Amino acid sequence: MPLRTPPLPPHPRHPWLRRGLAATIAAGLVTTAVVVAGPAFAAAPGPDDATHETASTPAPSADQVDVVDTVAPIVNAVTTPAGKAELNVEYVAPQAEASDDLDAAPATSISVTGPDGVTAPLDLATLAFTPNVDGVYSLVYQAVDAAGNVGTIQYPVAVGDASAPESAQKADALPASTADGVNDWKFSAIGDIHDNWDELKEAYDFWATQDVETTLWPGDLTNGNSEEEYSQLKDVIDSEDHYGIEHYVSLGNHDTTSGADLGDYALFETATGQRPNADYTVNGYHVITVSPGSGEFAEDADAAPGTDSSGMPTTAASGSYGYASTWLNTRLAADTAAAPEKPVFVLVHAPLRCTHYVSNEWYGSGLATGCGDNFDSLFESYPQAVVWSGHIHTPNHIPTSLWQGTQAGGGFTTVNAPPLAYYEMETGVVSSVSNDVSDSTPDDAGNNRETAIVEVDGSKVTITNYDLQADMWEPTVWEWDVAESLDTSKSYEERFPLGDARANHTAGPVWDASDAITVTNVKENTAQVDWTQAEAAPNDVHDIVQKYLVEVIDPETRETAVSFYRWSQYYVMPLPDSVGHEVWDLKPGTEYTVQITPINAWSKAGAPLTTTFTTTGESTHETSTFEDHGAAMPAADMLDIDFDTVKDVSTNPVPYALLDATGKAPATGQPAQVLVSAADKLKLVDGYTTSAAFVANGPGDVFTYGNPALVSNVMRITPLSATRGTLTDIAVIQGAEYELVRQVITYGQPYHAALRLDGANMDVWFDGKKVGGSDVSADLLAIMAAPQYDYYMVAGGSTDGTGTIVNPFDGELSVARAYSTALTDVEMARIAHQAQPSTDFVLPAVRAVSAPVGAGTAGVESSFPALESVDDSGVVAETSITVLGPSGDELGSTTGAAGAFTPELPGGYTLVYAATDGAGNENSARYSVTVAADPTVPADPTNPGDPADPADPTSPSAPTDPSGSAGASDPSDASGASQNAGALANTGNALGAPIGLALGLLLLGAVTIVVMRRRRTTS
Repeated sequence: MPLRTPPLPPHPRHPWLRRGLAATIAAGLVTTAVVVAGPAFAAAPGPDDATHETASTPAPSADQVDVVDTVAPIVNAVTTPAGKAELNVEYVAPQAEASDDLDAAPATSISVTGPDGVTAPLDLATLAFTPNVDGVYSLVYQAVDAAGNVGTIQYPVAVGDASAPESAQKADALPASTADGVNDWKFSAIGDIHDNWDELKEAYDFWATQDVETTLWPGDLTNGNSEEEYSQLKDVIDSEDHYGIEHYVSLGNHDTTSGADLGDYALFETATGQRPNADYTVNGYHVITVSPGSGEFAEDADAAPGTDSSGMPTTAASGSYGYASTWLNTRLAADTAAAPEKPVFVLVHAPLRCTHYVSNEWYGSGLATGCGDNFDSLFESYPQAVVWSGHIHTPNHIPTSLWQGTQAGGGFTTVNAPPLAYYEMETGVVSSVSNDVSDSTPDDAGNNRETAIVEVDGSKVTITNYDLQADMWEPTVWEWDVAESLDTSKSYEERFPLGDARANHTAGPVWDASDAITVTNVKENTAQVDWTQAEAAPNDVHDIVQKYLVEVIDPETRETAVSFYRWSQYYVMPLPDSVGHEVWDLKPGTEYTVQITPINAWSKAGAPLTTTFTTTGESTHETSTFEDHGAAMPAADMLDIDFDTVKDVSTNPVPYALLDATGKAPATGQPAQVLVSAADKLKLVDGYTTSAAFVANGPGDVFTYGNPALVSNVMRITPLSATRGTLTDIAVIQGAEYELVRQVITYGQPYHAALRLDGANMDVWFDGKKVGGSDVSADLLAIMAAPQYDYYMVAGGSTDGTGTIVNPFDGELSVARAYSTALTDVEMARIAHQAQPSTDFVLPAVRAVSAPVGAGTAGVESSFPALESVDDSGVVAETSITVLGPSGDELGSTTGAAGAFTPELPGGYTLVYAATDGAGNENSARYSVTVAADPTVPADPTNPGDPADPADPTSPSAPTDPSGSAGASDPSDASGASQNAGALANTGNALGAPIGLALGLLLLGAVTIVVMRRRRTTS
């Protein structure tokens, strides 16, 4: 199906256009003719311009003169002509202005057509005529370019009391190209005017340049439905009446007040000349307006001519349409039966839920229920239906602002009427460029406005969109054929090409090789991040880059410090070349990776773009403590499954032993379910903890406890894209309390989640850190303890309340544990680090079991105590004690047991006590040993190899092993280690000689403890 991008016309309100026209007039390029007084005019009509497009592009260069010009020029009045005149009183028309794509100065003319249909040109000097009979006159403005293309626009002027009927006046004023049948019908649509009267006039000016006959407004014409606002609306409609553009309108939630009388509806009728609910016929097509209300649908015998079953509700309401559903269904049946292959356009202010973009968040009631495959609506019986709605203020720059049903139900079309007053989008994306506030209205969306232009040719509908703020056509174009929608022999996508299947034509956005991230203004806790825009992957459905996932990750700890969504500013034209945002809550002196992931209109993510930066200031690292992390952990007494060994080793008796009588869990990765006894339910109300370590490959429930019909908590994975998901709904309390906690995860990566009920609070933990929670009422706690209800624990799925597992987890579980107590904060972190080492970034605590001796004598053995270490994960994988010589070289080491070394040279020695936990986190403590020279050995001042000078390579006591390892010897030295300055002797757990210990206690002030930077040894 061909896609059309409309041309960009110059805007009639732009000063530059007026200045250009003034120069054209000054050059004598405007043509006029002599005045003819009276109603009879004799003038030949201009050339037929029915086949020409509208002008927009600049004049050609010298090498473009051979271009075939079929584009008609644009012509307008410099100011809006007065719509009324007095009989036998001279009327002066405003001058003409015109532009053309190839001709910088098309010739213009102005003529007047009288009530008798006779046309005559106006005088060049005066641009005046004197009407001498009552009736409707038409001012006809024309422009002719060098190729003979003609552009025309007409303005009606009513004279005297014998005016023609309103419909006749508007018909006379239709642009010539439309009247001559380029389309069966061409109209505009715009939503949510909200008192923006100047912008509405601007929209009228633009519609006139597009030969629009009709405009559709689905509600929120006012802000507060006051009499003054409705009067202002009527003033605008009257002032723009000369364009001859009919309007069809319904009420919105801002146009009426729920529960009030029907006064707002009466004000609406006075301002618009229409009824709240009506079925109009326009150019052979039906437009049905449906307004909110409640009660009964009141048929109106005095409905306006040309309408069917005009009526109103018996009670005012602002968001409900159910009262009119029977009438609407009747009208749709009649209209589609009369013309089966023609579209029927319906105006409903609030969108149908779960249809086009953002309708899942803001919607009306009464005309549709459910979402996805459960969606149900009366419109599903009418593939011809095209439902226009506003209310949500979303832009049509995004292709999902039009929707065409679900394959599970009957197809039809809903489309967003783009707003005249500001934009709003989905929630959950930051609204400011400098903070973490999420709002549906971005900072830069307050002054935006747009309109849709619709061409209807028989059964074909084409919708283009125009950004009135930027004066640019948007790339989004929608086109389909109602006749094909009726053909059930075709596939669903062939019948409804603008449905959800468009997602299959897209992929995640892509980066250009030159795209990059720039980090500036880096401070201890914040930094400014800017990046060049990604591009939509090649597609044929007008896909866009809608937003970005911004993540700031500590590459050493793999902790995500900052995570948020940021708009691509797709709603701004032209699209900015780059996007930026400040990131916050950073730690000082820490290296971070910034990861920017582009996401398209169908939530498909592209590959991330990354860079690194380091914050200013000094780094800090969390370290285990002997008091907290050396304590024994509570047993997982309710459920304790290690899916590598597929056994439940909990202390809780049957039925907490898994349903398999052998005591083994089902096969690895399969759901495991246990029924909770009444006694245990009562115990768990006082507090419990559930936890799971997992790798997700897709959506599903990781771990649940409860009964879904009553009360439950769920660790649930919901899809975000093909490569990402969100751990969400992980603290679900049925009833009044509900907390949604979201953590973005990457499929294929390991994580740990835990829930803790402590008194009346449910806490949510992710990778060993608390991320949210909610209160639990006493009533819900009572339900949780009620003996008459069955409660289940399910690892790898959920229960339907009868023992059947539903929503199985798509991924792998490594452990699933449940405790009958609420663990402490320290214990909550420890269970994550124990079960999932990749979440552990806490350094082990390490020290000597007693203070090492701080002084020694060269040539005399010096003892050192053993090492002790604890870690929050409960695993210390490796320990060592290393002796460093005075020059910093390693003289020898042990695995952490007590030992001794014999320093041969005086100087400062260092004992390094080091420990590495199971996750590869390393920490160390250092102790100084000051070694004095042996007083019984006199120094030889003539010998340059004095033992007191360890830096002298000629010293006979210097280490001979190039590796510097303790205990090594020179092969030529029969005494071996006895002459090595770093010789070590393992003395088991000996604490050293009493004299050495006493000296060590006296010299504690010389002992230094240094925390080393964490080292990762595992991925």
